[in-house]
Amino acid sequence: MLPVLAFAMVPSQARAQAPDAVGWWNAAHRSTVPVAPPAPPDVAAGDLLLQGGDVQRELPDTQPAPTAYAALRYAVPEGATVTALTLQVADGAQASDIRAYATTATWQPVENGAIDDAPAPDLSRYAVATLTGTTLTFSDIGKLATDDGVLSVVLMPGVGDRVVVHSPTATALTVSEPPTRADTAYVPPPPPAGPVLPALTPAPAVAIEPPSAALVPPAPQTAPSVALPSPQPAAAPVAAAVRRVVADDARTRGIVVLEALLVAVFFGLLGLGPLARLARLTGQTAAVTGERGVGRFRAVRVGRAPRL
Repeated sequence: MLPVLAFAMVPSQARAQAPDAVGWWNAAHRSTVPVAPPAPPDVAAGDLLLQGGDVQRELPDTQPAPTAYAALRYAVPEGATVTALTLQVADGAQASDIRAYATTATWQPVENGAIDDAPAPDLSRYAVATLTGTTLTFSDIGKLATDDGVLSVVLMPGVGDRVVVHSPTATALTVSEPPTRADTAYVPPPPPAGPVLPALTPAPAVAIEPPSAALVPPAPQTAPSVALPSPQPAAAPVAAAVRRVVADDARTRGIVVLEALLVAVFFGLLGLGPLARLARLTGQTAAVTGERGVGRFRAVRVGRAPRL
């Protein structure tokens, strides 16, 4: 079985980074003076001098700029994060208000340079340092880095500050790189011990042809909608049935009365019943000339029939 490639994200690691450029400038050195004055005796080669002044121009009786200040420039790797800048200083440092100002000015590395060539700071963007023993730390200096990965700062002292910064080493700036991907080869574990089963042969693929148009059943026809009559109130059929019953009953009574009347008229014409007078009105009389009775009780009657 072939190995499968996999990858894992390796957490970011903090590392130190040396500066790309370092410089400091002395107010006693002017660009118009061909010969630079010597550096103070406690400032060795590679060290930086930060000596008081009034960069904010708040004190009218002092110089408008520090006597000496420095600058550092770093190239931050893409995607990395700057966490802190830590500088080692000489004994006896006075650092009540050391600040690192961002700068976009172009400057060249120099030691004890002319103050006219020093980069101008951006007084609206800065980070404040804290002095612990002989360690000067800018914990939030990463906010001064530009989007293109350049950290260029000017180190300014306060009015009464004087600090000799030792030459920045590769451990001065702490940078956290983004997490990286580590590719590894995944090797599956060996199969368990046991009888070896034959490999299964996959079934051949069967091509399924689409059904022809003749086999496709026609779409079901939608039954036309039929308007159903609105339901009649239940009282109408009942009233109609009652009227039919009443009419049938009246018709039946009429027929019975008519039949009874016809029977009475018929017997009246015969001289019988309550309408016997009808026979006299019509001139019809019933003559009884036959013999009546049976046997010795038979008698002969002559005359009109008795009136019932």
